[in-house]
Amino acid sequence: MTPLVAALAYAARGLRVLPIQPRAKTPIGDLVRHGVKDASSDAATITKWFAAVPDANVALAVPAEWRVLDVDPRNGGGDELVRLIRTHGPLPATIHARTGSGGEHMLYAFALGDYRGKIGPGLDLLGPGKYFLVAPSVHPCGGDYKWTSDKGKSIATAPPWLVDLARVPPPPAPRPFDVELSNKEERARRWLAKAEPAISGANGHTQTFLVARKLVLGFGLSEDEALFLMADEWNQRCKPPWAKHELAHKVRQAARARNLPTWRRSA
Repeated sequence: MTPLVAALAYAARGLRVLPIQPRAKTPIGDLVRHGVKDASSDAATITKWFAAVPDANVALAVPAEWRVLDVDPRNGGGDELVRLIRTHGPLPATIHARTGSGGEHMLYAFALGDYRGKIGPGLDLLGPGKYFLVAPSVHPCGGDYKWTSDKGKSIATAPPWLVDLARVPPPPAPRPFDVELSNKEERARRWLAKAEPAISGANGHTQTFLVARKLVLGFGLSEDEALFLMADEWNQRCKPPWAKHELAHKVRQAARARNLPTWRRSA
């Protein structure tokens, strides 16, 4: 069967075909400039492609409801697959092929979802956005791609253990305090509500500087944000309250402190 005849037969089954460089694995850029995105099941398009390059390899774009288990024994895929089967149970018989390098392609139906592309050493799971070479393609090493399952064989549903192994876990739900702490201004407000006020005659200047420094350096507020919060949430408890220009001066001092070196206390 010629590459063109095979490509048209795949397309007749609703599969999207991609022309690949002869005895290679990369798409023919002059024909499909966007790679797998240009894969097509249109007979006229496919005929045009393979008329231009009659000995092109044939690849199929992986449908959304498929995953192709790519077993590469050169990288330990065969041994890893045996280990997984011994651990989890057998894989159901499905459509499969021998790759040109001596590996295997095993096709399984998967529910729509997010799955990882790497199962283990030498075991890849090809999904949408990927393609795989099929018969009568020729591997760069000279080996042929061949379907090895019986004619009329249907694609089996992936076993639960393979699905679980491949599924990408959802991100953990944020804990309540993570949500609360995501707003630095709200955290700063809560801290200010508990901060000691500045008292004249009791190191009030130092306390004011430390509060400003905490807001600017500790909470990462801008000078304007820190000044607003100090005036709105803290200054009214000071004895006596600071004038706004005095608070602004303390905030500027605190902001400059980020550029100062950290000195160790001498023994």
